[in-house]
Amino acid sequence: MAVVARVRPGSIAREIGLEPGDRVYAVNRSSPRDYIDYRYLTAEGLVELGVVHPDGEEVVFEIEKDPDEDLGLEFTEDIFGGPAYIKKCANKCVFCFVDRLPPGLRGPLYLKDDDYRLSFLHGNFVTLTNLDEADIDRIAGQRLSPLYVSVHATDPELRAGLMGSQAAARILDQMARLVEAGITLHAQVVVCPGLNDGEHLERTLGELAGLRPGVSSVGVVPVGLTRFGPDPDPVRRVSEKEAAVILEALLHWHGRLGGFVYPADEFFLLTGRPLPPATFYGDFAQLGNGVGLARKFLDDLARVERALRRTMRARPAAGKTRRGWFMAVTGQMAEPLVKLAVESIGAILGRGGRAVAVPNGLFGHSVTVSGLLSGADILRRVKETMNRGTELVLVPGACLRSGSDQLIDGLTLAELGREAGIPFLEAGWLPSHMVEALSEGDPRTQATGGA
Repeated sequence: MAVVARVRPGSIAREIGLEPGDRVYAVNRSSPRDYIDYRYLTAEGLVELGVVHPDGEEVVFEIEKDPDEDLGLEFTEDIFGGPAYIKKCANKCVFCFVDRLPPGLRGPLYLKDDDYRLSFLHGNFVTLTNLDEADIDRIAGQRLSPLYVSVHATDPELRAGLMGSQAAARILDQMARLVEAGITLHAQVVVCPGLNDGEHLERTLGELAGLRPGVSSVGVVPVGLTRFGPDPDPVRRVSEKEAAVILEALLHWHGRLGGFVYPADEFFLLTGRPLPPATFYGDFAQLGNGVGLARKFLDDLARVERALRRTMRARPAAGKTRRGWFMAVTGQMAEPLVKLAVESIGAILGRGGRAVAVPNGLFGHSVTVSGLLSGADILRRVKETMNRGTELVLVPGACLRSGSDQLIDGLTLAELGREAGIPFLEAGWLPSHMVEALSEGDPRTQATGGA
């Protein structure tokens, strides 16, 4: 059953009296397996909705509405029935990040989902190795497009070896079938030096290009490793020299095809190459894959600077009193960008700001992205670097569990604030988000430890 988490104000569901905790067991006498089924079944103008209230009472509502009008329900999960009903990954990838997690983290972090429905709903990358004919029929029949596919290599033997599954060898045939059915695909290649780079990468990009326009883009990212890998480890990090060679090849493909192949931001940051303009990234289809985030950040900063200068010019002199310091924590990779934003925003506002890069002690110092920072590492670094005038700490939203203030190690922003004696505030990932957090985080009106 689908458990209701929220009923939107002014919606049909609110009008008929549905509340959080109610369970939807049928739509038009069919049992929805997931949010996709639910939306598909409720698209009609006449809907019969079977609901079980928390007290066990069953009610069937007959609803007349405009076609495609949403009922206004949000659910506790997208795959109804819980994690047991999520399609799992059965591969044994040599670079699997989940296999390289430390013990003691939240249980859901160890779930290896490989579910095409989550790919459609949230842009999760899937391998297609667990698709059966019924899955393909459903994808085509319900037009579940676009999907995001982890390819890594198109050579059948190489892909099967990288992913520890003979089912992985079918990737080109599977992608061709989906493209033929009208499904748009976005591909991902995780580059492991010495394994799928060089001529193998060239083959992969060439064969994926042969499936255009159905395959709409390919994002290429360097492999990420933690300190918890096997010994000896068959995979190693991409070096700066290797990154330069790979980036040059990717830029050649991008220029030749007028897009299609998109290097991850990490290649530019690692090699010190200037970031391309926004036009390079087209519609930013690979943003969730770390492709184009840095460009979005810099362009947002330029807009924020213009808006803040206009605001400060219009503000009376009495309103321009200097405020205390703020800190913005970040992973080591993004430090140059965050430092640029913090110093610029602080200067315009007349306020001291400091970007603080946090070494990743939990996963290992080779992990430099902000999204994998632990609460303990952030707290330790803040205590080492904050001065007496520091009023608050901004934490990137990528560090936090969706919909909460909890970090990957289970600590919360409220707990960090109580321990450090100053507020820790979620600050999204863009400079405009920082400004919003600063405007909402006035320590004169916030309780210490607020989040």
